[in-house]
Amino acid sequence: MAHIEMTYRSEQLACDTDINLHLPEGIQKGERLPVLYLLHGLGSGSRSWDKYTAIGRYVRNKKIIVVMPYAGKSFYMNEKYGLNYYDYIAKELPDMVEATFPASDRRFIAGASMGGYGAFRIAFKNPGRYEWAASFSGALDMKPLLKLDEKRYELIAGSEFVPEEQDLFTMAELADQSPVKPKFYQWCGTEDYLYKGNVKFKNFMETLSFDYTYAESPGDHSWVYWDREIEKTLKLFGF
Repeated sequence: MAHIEMTYRSEQLACDTDINLHLPEGIQKGERLPVLYLLHGLGSGSRSWDKYTAIGRYVRNKKIIVVMPYAGKSFYMNEKYGLNYYDYIAKELPDMVEATFPASDRRFIAGASMGGYGAFRIAFKNPGRYEWAASFSGALDMKPLLKLDEKRYELIAGSEFVPEEQDLFTMAELADQSPVKPKFYQWCGTEDYLYKGNVKFKNFMETLSFDYTYAESPGDHSWVYWDREIEKTLKLFGF
């Protein structure tokens, strides 16, 4: 297993950005591997999944590439007064990975907290590009969260709440009309401060036609549980 830390000059961001990758050994000539895009939460970064979980050990003998990008505090949006993180991670990054590494177009996406929101947001807005999306303790019900830090959120998304761009309920309903859809997995701990929002989103998803799996168990908003969940999720994804 090769662990790669790289700096990439992004056209969408117009600056250098950090990416962490896990690349399996023994790749045969001409072989193309599926890719998991693993997204960090608010206040974390491209190294966080390696620092706080055993993701490297979990994929050591698996035929999958893991890509862990940096997205600041963007909620994986194109920031109103900042950088185009959505266009970078949803569009530019997969194109770069598939052109640079032995990566196929079989894509999976997962994340924790803000990254859980980002994983679902990107999957809903690109329903034909991902096989699975997973959220762990995701910030899935955005409207109540805006009140916690309205000024910071305005820097990201502006003062007007646009459902098609920020509200996962609206995005899910629109994606449900697509003939090709990813599968979804959602987990949240019952002691997590985001638990009520996760239950609300679960109830909504169950009214739609997605292949959707929900799980909950005792736990709060911490890496101990996300480490356990990413190991389980890799198996759910078929690895």
